[in-house]
Amino acid sequence: MESLEDIVEEQNLGGVEIYVFTDNSMAEAAFYKGSSSVKTLFNLILRLKNLEVKAGVKIVMVHIAGTRMIEEGADGLS
Repeated sequence: MESLEDIVEEQNLGGVEIYVFTDNSMAEAAFYKGSSSVKTLFNLILRLKNLEVKAGVKIVMVHIAGTRMIEEGADGLS
């Protein structure tokens, strides 16, 4: 999240679509619902939605299986 915020602050990305891939189906559902009863997840969703408005970007969150992330090599990058 912090890296994404930094990139948006440093560059004009207006009109760009940003794809966020996650193995957390709850995060994906909360993103499209716009809220979550889990405070940390709610705060993440709020930051993402604020970023969309502030930077004029479209964020697309996509759920993929954790096993697929491991195979691809992206697991553990955060």
